[in-house]
Amino acid sequence: MTKDQTTDIKRIELCGAIFGVVLGTLLHFSYAWIGQPWAGVFSAVNESPWEHLKLFVIPIVFYLFCIEVFTVKDRSRLYYAKLIQLPLGMLFIIAFYYTYTGAFGTGNLLLDISSFFFAVAASYYLSFRIITSQRTAKLQKLVSLVVVLTILLVVILTTYYPPHLPLFQDENSHAYGVGK
Repeated sequence: MTKDQTTDIKRIELCGAIFGVVLGTLLHFSYAWIGQPWAGVFSAVNESPWEHLKLFVIPIVFYLFCIEVFTVKDRSRLYYAKLIQLPLGMLFIIAFYYTYTGAFGTGNLLLDISSFFFAVAASYYLSFRIITSQRTAKLQKLVSLVVVLTILLVVILTTYYPPHLPLFQDENSHAYGVGK
């Protein structure tokens, strides 16, 4: 990979991180703004840790498709990077949340926001490192795309059909998913 290509990818991933933070923040409020159940496809519908994963996942997947259409020529590395980026970022957010709430016994808005920003920044850095240093085969591209789309589908479906587990429960209303 040439230095110019590396610089371009760095720029693309930095823009993705900024886009992720901005869109993720807006998606936190969009369900209340729109007020319709269909908005739960892309918005957090309550204050459960699981619903907040949409704020991380949706911008990455949306940005991935923008990149797919408008930029990167060698997409196999891109898909593989997102395959790694999505679950690791999600795992960090959930692990951080349950670690600090277990330690302090309560939630903290500043820590929630900070963990989201850190997960976005760190995961895009990881994605950049994978894209610029990892060779992937066509099979990895296909598997990566299937896994990314599966994660997106699971995140959306659990809004409407959430398991009755603490991970999916709103901290405030103790409800699950859309109107449940």
